[in-house]
Amino acid sequence: MSYKTIKVVTQKEILTIHRRLFKHSSIGHFLSLENNEPISEDTDLVEKLRELEEEISKLYKQWKPDKEIKVWVGFKVNFNDILSLYLSGKCGSELRSIAEKYVSLKQLDKKSCTYTYSDWSPCDEKTRQQTRKVLSKAPQGCIEKERPILEQSCTPITKTPPTCSFKYSDWGECSRATKKQTRSVLSKEPAGCVENQRPVLEQGCTPPPTEEEQRRALFNCICKYSYGIVGAHYHPEPVKGYSPSCDDTGNGPCMGGEWGCYRYFMSYNENVLEYCFGIDSKDKGDSKYKDEYLKAVSIIKEENKKFAKPLSVKIKALKNPADFGDIVELTAETIGGTGGYKWSWSGCAQDAKDASAKVVNTRTCTSCTASITVADQDGNTASDSLLIQCNNLRVKLTKESPKENKIPIGGKATFLAEVFSGDKPYSGPTLSYLWERNPDVLFGDLKILNMN
Repeated sequence: MSYKTIKVVTQKEILTIHRRLFKHSSIGHFLSLENNEPISEDTDLVEKLRELEEEISKLYKQWKPDKEIKVWVGFKVNFNDILSLYLSGKCGSELRSIAEKYVSLKQLDKKSCTYTYSDWSPCDEKTRQQTRKVLSKAPQGCIEKERPILEQSCTPITKTPPTCSFKYSDWGECSRATKKQTRSVLSKEPAGCVENQRPVLEQGCTPPPTEEEQRRALFNCICKYSYGIVGAHYHPEPVKGYSPSCDDTGNGPCMGGEWGCYRYFMSYNENVLEYCFGIDSKDKGDSKYKDEYLKAVSIIKEENKKFAKPLSVKIKALKNPADFGDIVELTAETIGGTGGYKWSWSGCAQDAKDASAKVVNTRTCTSCTASITVADQDGNTASDSLLIQCNNLRVKLTKESPKENKIPIGGKATFLAEVFSGDKPYSGPTLSYLWERNPDVLFGDLKILNMN
């Protein structure tokens, strides 16, 4: 459907009117010059166009009351008719209002622009403003419904100076009096930094042990690992009332004991060497091991020597003189030295075991000498010898009957054989008796009277 125009105008005239009406350089940007151009089918746009067309129809009736006009949705009102209304001078203000609505409706059919910006510039400390630029906008042909935001207020960032870090000297020696050590600041960085905290120039410390403290610590270790005694420790000072063993420092510089107090000397076994001197027995073949071993042993021997009594040994016999057949028990009583005794028996001593031995007189009865040599762990030695005497046996033969010394042929006589060891009756093991045969005498039953 088309409308008759009251006045035909050229495209140039339309452009001139459009610039006056809309103040825009391109007529085609908002309105089409072609008649009956289809519009968007967007529902909201259609509804608004209906309202706009109703207003246009009312204006047509005012301008041409004798002509019935109908505006169809889906077609643009003939642009020449709108211009004719404007040129006629009638309804000028209404036409301008309708035209503006028409333009805004055409803009609804286009998408709004979205912008890609550059980063914000640093905040200006004086103006407290920062700016940015539009790098691009999309989509193509979009409508700039809102101006891009290219400036905003801001708060300038105040630069805080960095915190100082310090470079220190090494810590000084630990003072025994104050138990503290100090150091100094060699430098601080970075330049212009702020000392938010004071440099640490002093700290508590544990003074290194003195030579005497080191010495006692070593001897404590040696006492602990010498024999595994409970509560073992180095205690060279004399005590009183602890026990007979502990009250006598001659028994050694170490003290300990679970159910009492016991003194003893330091040893140099593998545990002592490993845990107190760091000497591993696996390295025995190494020359370094030998040197370290000898040094450790020397330290222990020197300390033991300060407390050791002279080493002595004495052989004690359970029975001396002994009788024929006796087995004499011998004991080597050893005192002094540094302990760790080793005994070596010689002479007529037999079945030796540590401090014990025996002298056996079951086959012969002769005097003999038993000897002993004892050595302590530090190499000190002592010796002793004991003469073990044996009483010879003698037999006393007594006729008990008849009283007369004459016996008739076929008569009998009774004899008593008594055995003596020295001057005392024999009291040893059971003896066997052998009566001497005589061809003129017939012996009867033997009765052993002297038996044990």
